[in-house]
Amino acid sequence: MVHEQDTVASVTRMLREEAVEKHAWVILCLHNVGESVGWEPWAAEKLDKLSEWLAANGVPVVTLSQGVKILQAAQAAAKAEAPR
Repeated sequence: MVHEQDTVASVTRMLREEAVEKHAWVILCLHNVGESVGWEPWAAEKLDKLSEWLAANGVPVVTLSQGVKILQAAQAAAKAEAPR
């Protein structure tokens, strides 16, 4: 979960370690975007900077639904290729 006080640098550091270096999936949870709205809001400017970093570093971004479909397709392909 991304917390209100998290910096763009701290989030991108985690993404670099997990998504870029380990080729792992990372699910980001933001409850609100904007100033003083709801619980743990993250500033829109931070989200803009994070989006720019993701694009500049070629990190794919998908919805949870898209991610599930990608995972299911990969599992089906692995199962089809497995020796019987």
